[in-house]
Amino acid sequence: MNEEAFNKLLRRSIEEGDVPLELDDAVVDHWLNHETPEVPSAVQSNIKRLLKLRLQDVALQKSAESLNETVAPLGRLISTIRSRAGVSRVNVSERLGKPDEYLEQMEESDAAFPDTTAEEFANLMHILHLTFSKVSETVQRTLDSLGFVRSPGWPDAITTGLKKDLSKDRSLAASGGGVGKPQLNLAVETKKAAEAWLSTLQTELGKRNPTALLK
Repeated sequence: MNEEAFNKLLRRSIEEGDVPLELDDAVVDHWLNHETPEVPSAVQSNIKRLLKLRLQDVALQKSAESLNETVAPLGRLISTIRSRAGVSRVNVSERLGKPDEYLEQMEESDAAFPDTTAEEFANLMHILHLTFSKVSETVQRTLDSLGFVRSPGWPDAITTGLKKDLSKDRSLAASGGGVGKPQLNLAVETKKAAEAWLSTLQTELGKRNPTALLK
C-alpha cells in the first residue's frame, strides 16, 4: 500500500471514529486547514475545547501584559487579570483541577501571599501568564501598605532584611510602647513568611525553567 492510499485509509478511519485520536495543536491545525465533511462528534468536541483554551490563553496573556499598574493584594491581581481577559473563575479552576472555591478564596483574600503551595501557585501563574516579578512586586506592595520595610535587592534577590523592623521593635520597647510590640512581632513574622514563600516559588519556577515567568 502506498503512502497516499494509507493516508486516505487512516483519514477515513479517524472520520468514522474507528481510530482514537489524541488532539494536540498540530493535529487541530491540520483539521482546521483541511476541508473535512465528516468529523466524528468526539473529534469536533475536542477541537472546540482546544480552540476555547487557545482563545483564553491569548486573552489572559494580553490582560497580564497590558496591566501596567501595580494591583495589590495578590488575590485582587489574579482577579483583575482574569476579569479583564473575560475568563470565568470556573474556566480557570477547571484548568487548575481545583473546585471553584479554591480560586474564590484566593481572589477574595487580603493576605500578602496565598495559603497554597508554590507548586500549585506556579500552575496558576502559567495559566494567567503571570511573571514572578509581578507577583513579587505585588506581595511587597501589600507589605508596604501595612508599614513593612522593603528588603534590600527586592525582588532581584529574596532576602530577609529584617534589621529595620527589629530596630523599630526595640525603639518601641525603649519608649515604653510595649502594647504595640506583639503587633510588630507579628509583622516581622508575616514578612519572613512572605519572603520564604516567594523564595520557594522562585525555586519552583526555576525547576520548570519557564523563562518568561521568571522575568
